[in-house]
Amino acid sequence: MHRALLVSEVLLEIFQHVNVNSGSQSDIKKPTLNALARTCKTFHEPAMDLLWAELSEITPLLGCIPRLHRLIYRSGSRHSWSLSWHSNEPLSEHEARQFLRHAARVRSLHTSFDAHFEFFSVLPIETCVFPKLLSLSFMDPKPQSKYLFLFLSPTLRRCNLVAVHPDLKSIATRCVALEDLSILYPYDGTGGNPAV
Repeated sequence: MHRALLVSEVLLEIFQHVNVNSGSQSDIKKPTLNALARTCKTFHEPAMDLLWAELSEITPLLGCIPRLHRLIYRSGSRHSWSLSWHSNEPLSEHEARQFLRHAARVRSLHTSFDAHFEFFSVLPIETCVFPKLLSLSFMDPKPQSKYLFLFLSPTLRRCNLVAVHPDLKSIATRCVALEDLSILYPYDGTGGNPAV
């Protein structure tokens, strides 16, 4: 291997070109980054960081847990939860560590309320699930949602909400780098969708 490939900044630059050249076609980008992550130890960390950098939901992270993987990806179809998944207990300590290891790589997340959040009920309230998160779209229209705190990171710069949450005060204290907070009201049929 060429010595230049041992410099993490060089690898990141190369891997970002794989990311950009593949565009938003995750069916091309994800397998390419996945293959790079499995190529050698030197490629693993930078490829994994890019592979998990942007998520449109938390389901793929839950798929990293063997017990849940079988439920999420059963019979070869992606995200086809079995009807019994609601009865699953929260993550065990080992499963939570496994989830948090991958969640630490996420930089941008778009999520809506889902019963998936129940899996995190064992995490202490001070746990920062996504410590490097820069952008969050939390599309839970129910302001009583008690799970917003899981997504509040000290590195968070942009946050989009669709309701005023009880945790709104904690955003100011937990998200010290916040530059943009938008509260989008749900579509009301009048042609407007104003942001506060």
